[in-house]
Amino acid sequence: MITRYVFSHPEGDIPVTPVEAQRPLKMDTEKDHPFLTLGDYFQAIETVFLRHQYFFQQQGRTPIESLIIRSEKHGGLYHVVCLEVSFHLNRLKYGLLTAVSRMAKRWLVQEYETITLLNKSLNPSFLPQTFFIDRVDHRRGNQAETLKMALVEWFEDYHEWHVSMDPGSGQGYGLRLWDQKKGKRLLADHETFEIFRQASRILILYYNAESGNAISHWHHAAGDFIIQIKDDQIDVKLTAARRYEPFITPGEGIHPSVGLLYIFLDLTIRMRLDRWDGVGETVWMDDVVLKGTIRGFFDALMEKEAAGTLRVMSIRDFIELLKVFSKDEFRKMFNPLMNFYHTENLKEYVVIKENLDKHIEVLYQQIQII
Repeated sequence: MITRYVFSHPEGDIPVTPVEAQRPLKMDTEKDHPFLTLGDYFQAIETVFLRHQYFFQQQGRTPIESLIIRSEKHGGLYHVVCLEVSFHLNRLKYGLLTAVSRMAKRWLVQEYETITLLNKSLNPSFLPQTFFIDRVDHRRGNQAETLKMALVEWFEDYHEWHVSMDPGSGQGYGLRLWDQKKGKRLLADHETFEIFRQASRILILYYNAESGNAISHWHHAAGDFIIQIKDDQIDVKLTAARRYEPFITPGEGIHPSVGLLYIFLDLTIRMRLDRWDGVGETVWMDDVVLKGTIRGFFDALMEKEAAGTLRVMSIRDFIELLKVFSKDEFRKMFNPLMNFYHTENLKEYVVIKENLDKHIEVLYQQIQII
């Protein structure tokens, strides 16, 4: 079996040279590991692959001819590679997530279990299929490190997107699709609307209104939602589900509809947050994002109601409830959310606060025409 270590690049794979293999492995996007190198990282991945070689042979149904370990991304939590496994007659791809820091390892185990659980709750699932989770121990002298790794489904030809400055005018912004094969391009408003319609719909389809459980800790800046555009049709997938927990825990005197209301309000805020090119300052996205978010929210509720799984209240009653509130009442309802945002992320809180009044104005207008 031939094995190659490469870096992903829009113009083609870049081989990992011996010099690059000696570079320090990143703990996250900034901090270097005290002793592990990129070469150690690639070798650890190959070790896991060989340990589970029988699994891959079963999938390909013939002996493995070659393996490409393609480094795709060094994120804030995980390092991501694409394993490209070639057989005699076909080729399969898988995603391998590696956690290096202590916090990332805890998140990876929890997220793997969460995605596995959620994949059983919704068919078809919008999350990647999970295959196995493993660890590799590495020693150098008296130093030791454990790398946690999880093998998951690879979404072929799906790409990240982020808010980006228009290079033509140098002004304004739009969503830019990070297509590694065809190149980056700005998305039209109708494409942006559809992306957020689907992203909102996905989150609400996983939402359990009775228990209050919802997918949380997702971020556009982390590239959690990825998209494929094929024959002018957009398809959105969700790559992360770090936690699945109640946003507001239903309790004595708290009707589950309160949870539904606050999931809606929170979603309208969070969907509008990204960072310039995924790594810069926090950006508040345009009203088309809000409109797509609202449509997706109610699309999901309609599907739940048709399936008999929306039992807390009817869509008609929920819409009537929303239309009762004045702008001032919406502003008051956002207060506990603002307190939460302040605690969670101060930089995002500042951006939300600057845009909240206009957001409530547009939100109120959109509710009136539902």
